[in-house]
Amino acid sequence: MTDTLVIQSFKDGPQPLWIERCLHSVQTLAQQRSWDYRFIGDELFAPLPQTFRNKVGQRGPILSDLGRLIACKEALKDYEKVLWLDADTLIFNPQAFQVPQGRFGFGRERWIQPQQDKKLKWKIYRSICNALCYFERDNPFLDFYMYSCESIINRVDPEYIAPQMIGPKLLSALHNISPCPFTTTVGSASPHLIVDLSYGHGKALELYRSDLARTDQETKEEAGLNLCHSLLDTPSYHGELMTRKHLLRAIDHLLKQGRV
Repeated sequence: MTDTLVIQSFKDGPQPLWIERCLHSVQTLAQQRSWDYRFIGDELFAPLPQTFRNKVGQRGPILSDLGRLIACKEALKDYEKVLWLDADTLIFNPQAFQVPQGRFGFGRERWIQPQQDKKLKWKIYRSICNALCYFERDNPFLDFYMYSCESIINRVDPEYIAPQMIGPKLLSALHNISPCPFTTTVGSASPHLIVDLSYGHGKALELYRSDLARTDQETKEEAGLNLCHSLLDTPSYHGELMTRKHLLRAIDHLLKQGRV
């Protein structure tokens, strides 16, 4: 056993081919770094407090936001370091992968989104993202983060539980007050970027690449992308829905090129 464990989770039952390919890419990363690897199914939700489950209901992403933290905390009893990566994260350049430089940390997404106006304009949103979570034993953040997640859900009206409330929205708010360590080597792909990746060209892809080159002088390149399973079948700026076919073609492109 090594001192580092990688954890991933996906719902029980057959896995879509594109999810299998994403999981395999992370398993390959763990093997290359000599890290242990653990896959969790629906048992991820078993340790969740009943009051939290009752309030959240069937909102799987919210349940997972806290479930992953509990899983990481439990794993730190046996490991010095624990890394969580969402099941829909593809690692296409494992050599470039870096964990956050600190005793804890997260990913940072670069979200490309068109702004509908008289002319099609684009905006890039940068936020701290829990698709990647990293914790070392005795880190100062994990217990506080778990407490904050439960506290927010306990107080919120269940009709107003937003999808990213205790994930990127909470982490980005905390980051604005007291910066969190993060890695720029794993980002997030919006449906617009995924459809462009499936074609190998497009405005969203062009903007993503230029922003990466301009803002991340140390990294220069990314190791992986979260492919946003929760946004399957949502529209892209092309006027077509992002489908599994787009995801599979995007994965082919990323693995072949080894970059965005």
